[in-house]
Amino acid sequence: MGRMGDRLRAERLCLLLGSVLILAAVCLYVYDRLEDARAGAEAASAVSQLRQSQSAEVETENEETAQPAGSRGLETPQEPDEADSGAASSGPEREYLGVLTIPALGLELPVQTEWSKANLKVSPCRQCGSVAGRDLVIAAHNYKSHFGRLSSLKEGDEVRLTLQDGTEAVYAVERLAQLSPEHPEAVREGNASLVLYTCTPGGKARVTVYCRQK
Repeated sequence: MGRMGDRLRAERLCLLLGSVLILAAVCLYVYDRLEDARAGAEAASAVSQLRQSQSAEVETENEETAQPAGSRGLETPQEPDEADSGAASSGPEREYLGVLTIPALGLELPVQTEWSKANLKVSPCRQCGSVAGRDLVIAAHNYKSHFGRLSSLKEGDEVRLTLQDGTEAVYAVERLAQLSPEHPEAVREGNASLVLYTCTPGGKARVTVYCRQK
């Protein structure tokens, strides 16, 4: 009886531990999906604001071009209260490089100018380089709403980056690679005009997309 009782207790303990592990896995899955949905919603909101800003920038340039030469530079003075009212805003201030569009994945994402763990939870970030320097590197989380589907891209797929002033840089995917996270400098190799990368689930490798500017 003693051995039978020990066996039953061991089986119950294994069953309990298995149930706990399953519950933890379900909770982690739900948390990841919620984080993905939240990040996607924040990115979509930022894209909407950026598109409005870009449109306003273009309209302003058109108006300035249409103005008679003698009238340019004349502005209506603001009252102190009006000038100060725009200085404060709720929430953290984020600076954006522009909007990244990947038609093959149905993605339109804002790109922040500075990389940080907090910023990555909102949208892709410029890690280094620039459009003008043809050495831009953009990193993002592997949320499905961000860079989680980069590995689905194929050679020749188009990637566009619309900057804040409305100018657009157009790229084509040149090749894909999976790199070791132990060699972060590898994402800069190959002299690509644009590099997009994200971690695989678990962080064992980095899915890296090298693009050439058209």
